[in-house]
Amino acid sequence: MFCKVSDLPDLNGRTALMWAAADPDCPVQVIRALRECGSDPARRDRSGATALHMAATEGNAPAAEELLSASSSYSSASAAAAALGASKDDSGRTPLAAAAQLGNVGVAEVLLRASSDDDDEGAGEDPLVHPVHLASESGRAEIVGLLLERRRDLRGGAAGRLLANAGDLYGRSPLIMASYGGYVECMGILLERVSIVWLSYKFG
Repeated sequence: MFCKVSDLPDLNGRTALMWAAADPDCPVQVIRALRECGSDPARRDRSGATALHMAATEGNAPAAEELLSASSSYSSASAAAAALGASKDDSGRTPLAAAAQLGNVGVAEVLLRASSDDDDEGAGEDPLVHPVHLASESGRAEIVGLLLERRRDLRGGAAGRLLANAGDLYGRSPLIMASYGGYVECMGILLERVSIVWLSYKFG
């Protein structure tokens, strides 16, 4: 299969665009130049990750924003956001799930802004790798709050409570995951959303 020079991969299947997206110190002009040369933002490495996954994993918000903008590969910026944002790596994670798990708030905000009002964050996610579950399991309180607010804004307060209570394939809710890790701030946000009385705890 013909491959543009800019898309020639290394032994792990990573292209220049992926490496640039994975480096938070890389100027966004590099991403733009590679895209203008025809680099495919949907191309995947051996783990199934795209350049947007790399940006999400490394917290490179400017790269994520550039990758989501309209390009020759897509008819519009919204089409790019829909296609790239929904892509999953071999572990089933979308870029939003990766950002949520690692606490990369800036990238999560970029991804949520880029999604249309009709999109539901985490829709179609594998229940084991839903962004809210991953953020709760990792103690990423700010991202937990962002995702629940997003669901409330789109679907109403009841839907936000349902998301906070949703179980994964083993029945574990985000609250269970946050509790197991001892992430008190996450627990507080989740408990507030499910309308359970938040008790005061004494530590020491």
